[in-house]
Parts: sequence; structure tokens; C-alpha cells
Amino acid sequence: MPKIFGYLDESLAGDYLAGGRFTIADVALVSNLINYNYLGFRIDSRFPRLAAYFARQLRHPAIAQVFDAGVTNAGRPYF
Repeated sequence: MPKIFGYLDESLAGDYLAGGRFTIADVALVSNLINYNYLGFRIDSRFPRLAAYFARQLRHPAIAQVFDAGVTNAGRPYF
């Protein structure tokens, strides 16, 4: 588990990383969490705010749209 997860979990007080709206800070963090997830790792129960944040951000229209982008000709999802 990355050491930064504890810091992030303690820092997350709302729906977004910086302020009250979706910003590039959220995109930067979520993209790293997505890669972490693709590698087979999961955010465990020691970091409930971070796990909830990640789940919320995956439902954000800007992020969800990427996952709904379809598949390549080989049948692999773009993301």
C-alpha cells in the first residue's frame, strides 16, 4: 500500500481533492488510482475516505465517459 494513501485519506474532507468542484487535481489523482487498480491492487479498509472518493470519482461524468468510450477492433476496452 503506498504510504501516501494515509495522507490522502486524512486530507479528503469532501467530494473533491481541492475545493468544492472537480479539478485537474482530481483527474491527476484518479488516473493514478485507476492505474493502481488495473495492476490488481485495491484500496483497502484502512482508507475508507480514499476508497469512497475513488468510487465517487469513477461515477463523475468526465471520468465515466472515458470508460464508456467503447472497445478497440481487437475487442479490448480503450480504458
